[in-house]
Formats: sequence, C-alpha cells, structure tokens
Amino acid sequence: MITSYALILLSVVSLGIYGVIGYRYSSQYYILSIVPFMFATFVNILIPTRGIIQETLLILLLMCLLVFTLKQKEPAVLNIVGVGMVAIALIFSIYSSLTANTQFLGDVSTNWPTYAAMYLSIFTPTIVSFTYLVSYNVRIARYMDIENEN
Repeated sequence: MITSYALILLSVVSLGIYGVIGYRYSSQYYILSIVPFMFATFVNILIPTRGIIQETLLILLLMCLLVFTLKQKEPAVLNIVGVGMVAIALIFSIYSSLTANTQFLGDVSTNWPTYAAMYLSIFTPTIVSFTYLVSYNVRIARYMDIENEN
C-alpha cells in the first residue's frame, strides 16, 4: 500500500515537473510523466485486498493509460480514451469509497483529518487522470496555435 501511495505521489510530482519545465521541450516529457501513474495502477492491481470489481476497473484504467501513452499523435482518439480513463477512475474511486473499511479509524469527529486524507487518497486516481486529460488538451491546443502561426 505504501508503494502504491509513493508511486502516485511520484506521478503527481512528475506531472508538476512537466507542467513547470517539461512542456517547453517535447512531448516525450509528457509521456514520461504518465509512466509513474501506470506503475502505481499496476501496483494497485497487485494488492491482495482488492475485490474483483476494483481489479477489473484498475485493469481497464491501466489499458486506457497504455493507449493514452501510445497514441499521442491522434487527438480525437485520445480525447475519447481520456474521457473513458477519467470515467473509469471515477467509478473506481466512488466504489472504493463506498466499500472502504473505516472501522479501524475510530470516531469521525476526533479523526476527521485521517478520514479526509483517506478519501482524498481514494479519489487521487480520478484527480490525476483528469489532470492528464486536461494537460493533454492544453498541450495540443498550444501545439495547434504554433502550427497556425507558421
């Protein structure tokens, strides 16, 4: 579980680095920023406490991420895949939040920061997937503006 959280944190940091520095150079930096999130998704599939629904959704998310990294030159396809990726991540997050075991956390009123952190971590795949989709569309719009100027 700690490995999964570390990889998700790494993917958020790599996307931030891409947003600050990498976008100036090439699309390869963007693709490299997706790789840690793919590893995090793969590690989450291997967690033994996942149910069959969660595993299926994570496998679908991993497949969408793979297509998302391989088809970077096709905006129409990637928009459909990206929306599907966000939808799968959202379904996974909602399902996981509904089935989360919170008995060990105690009373909500005294441990509300722990509850907030737990549910934020559950919705992190949705946030990261949405961020990848938005950053892709911004990158493509910027690329199209450069092409129109030339």
